[in-house]
Amino acid sequence: MKNVENNCDQVNPNGSSPPIADLYSSITYVYGGRFCDQTKLPMPYRSDYKLGGTYPLPHRFGFSANFNSFAGNMSEIVWNVPISVFPNGQRTQSTLVPLIAPGTRYQERWNQLDISGRRDFKIGRYTITPQVDVYNDEVVSRLDQECVRGGSSLGARRKSEPPAIRLLASERRGGAEAPATSLG
Repeated sequence: MKNVENNCDQVNPNGSSPPIADLYSSITYVYGGRFCDQTKLPMPYRSDYKLGGTYPLPHRFGFSANFNSFAGNMSEIVWNVPISVFPNGQRTQSTLVPLIAPGTRYQERWNQLDISGRRDFKIGRYTITPQVDVYNDEVVSRLDQECVRGGSSLGARRKSEPPAIRLLASERRGGAEAPATSLG
């Protein structure tokens, strides 16, 4: 994926303030300023990968897994211009100035593994399928947050382990008037 924008039509010559959301994600960045036309920048292609599968096991068991690998989000470094820099120490709004060109720094790639197991039970004319899902397995997942404001903590990363989400579900099939139901 290559994500570029042209934001040279903004009123603020320093860039968007407050930051605006990216075209393809809900992540906000400071766009504009001297880097307003990203089509002239060497923005790299970034790839996300997905691999998934389902495997039937003996005795009516089933197993499925889904692995996602996401390219790290773009990392930006901005300067929050202090009031003292403005004439008479006055300004009407906060001004954030991007210090590095977009597409030159990225956070680390992060991975997510989702696994699921189930078993079918045949009871008369009904089939009941209990299922256990584990989303975002802790084995391979990690999220980064990076300090993007100037100062001694600039570029410092904080890694946080998102919690795994476990879900128990059940499905009932069969019978003349028995629609499928699911419990979560």
